[in-house]
Amino acid sequence: MSSMFLGQKLYRTKTINKIAQKIKFLGQKKPITVYEFLNIRLFLTIIIFVVSLFIPKFGFIIGFIVAAIFYKGYEIILLDYPIKKRSERFEYEAIFFLEVLDAVLKTNNDFLTSISLTSQNTNIELALIIKRNLQILKQDGDLDKLLLELKSSIPNSMVANVFLHLFRLNNTISNWDGIIFEQIKRIKDKQVIERRQLLNKMPLKIIILSVIFIGILIGILYFGPIYIKTILN
Repeated sequence: MSSMFLGQKLYRTKTINKIAQKIKFLGQKKPITVYEFLNIRLFLTIIIFVVSLFIPKFGFIIGFIVAAIFYKGYEIILLDYPIKKRSERFEYEAIFFLEVLDAVLKTNNDFLTSISLTSQNTNIELALIIKRNLQILKQDGDLDKLLLELKSSIPNSMVANVFLHLFRLNNTISNWDGIIFEQIKRIKDKQVIERRQLLNKMPLKIIILSVIFIGILIGILYFGPIYIKTILN
């Protein structure tokens, strides 16, 4: 309770909601709470800054820079990067799930029954999310609630939109074969475009990394002896 009270006083609602959504996108069984994440990050950032103040001459500037990098990097390493990898994995899982769903729909044309059977017999994380949300739909019959929960549980917006689209089409489509094929194609086309973009960016990334490496090396060669001499004196 004290952690939550402290967090509510220190952080903006927008920041709390953003971190809460990112933690949910991780899909952990026992996730860290929003306030635990924010308070630990703030506490470690303060420690890094205070320790850096003991560095001679440029301690305040170095501390500010290092603390700022850590503050942002903490979120990137613990939240953004795992979410990105999970998002990429969900694209492949979605393709597999939709292919199985397409096969089931050919023998049972009822969408909800088919997607329920697919989620129960497909051993992937995406299937677990869909199965859990189908139970919610079965309990209260609220499709809008199911759609909101799906959107907030699936980290990949493309995959989320595909399934939102399919659920909205329920009871309006008699022939699902073309619809499912179209959704699979959407995801595969996105993957192809992203691969091409990655390949196009590779030369630029190599140049940027080379410039940064050379800049750091020059900085060490130039300022290193001066800094060591200052400490020794």
